[in-house]
Amino acid sequence: MSKMSIMSKSDEPCCPLCGRPFGTARNISRHHLIPMSKGGKKGLTVDMHNICHRKIHATLTNRELKLNYFTIEKLQQL
Repeated sequence: MSKMSIMSKSDEPCCPLCGRPFGTARNISRHHLIPMSKGGKKGLTVDMHNICHRKIHATLTNRELKLNYFTIEKLQQL
């Protein structure tokens, strides 16, 4: 399984969705760019803030994620 991460100007890991530093490890969850239930179990993942991750899944269905929002760039357009 591959994982993407973004670094801030201060070399601090940041959420790829909102761009803010992660802070503590408790604030981080792993998002599968293609949902596991739609064939993404071994696909690319990204670490992001828990709140950003919850917002994605509250806003979009797994089908929409697989078909239209399977990259960070596409998710950022929401």
